[in-house]
Amino acid sequence: MKFARRLDQVPPYLFAELERKIAEKQRAGIDVISLGIGDPDLPTPEPVVAALAEAAGLLVAPHTWTHGIGLLANLHLVASIPNHSWFEFPHEPPGWPASALSQMLTSRPWIDPDGCLALPDRPGFGFELDEELIERHTVARYG
Repeated sequence: MKFARRLDQVPPYLFAELERKIAEKQRAGIDVISLGIGDPDLPTPEPVVAALAEAAGLLVAPHTWTHGIGLLANLHLVASIPNHSWFEFPHEPPGWPASALSQMLTSRPWIDPDGCLALPDRPGFGFELDEELIERHTVARYG
């Protein structure tokens, strides 16, 4: 794909450049504590929202209408905060069964008959990508 030359005139996005510099320092083994205002194009990180809600005496119930990777990331968030109530996620057999949560994972999140979801016991977020399936369906690569 070829882009218009005028895009070369656009300066780098400030917050993307800051993120790049932070990542560069972290790769070099330097701890970075950011006192910045955050990125106006991204939502406030959920752990921050959860801490603010906890300070106000409120419960948090993340709305997780996403694929299996996002579902497992939010499940870990809920497991890490003391003020969670419900964990909302799409599961409505037979139209939307657990197997539909993410076809790109080697194993699907396990949901019991009551609709409860178990936190994976593997390292990290607890999932493994199905690299073969992803390769088979890759249309283009960038970067």
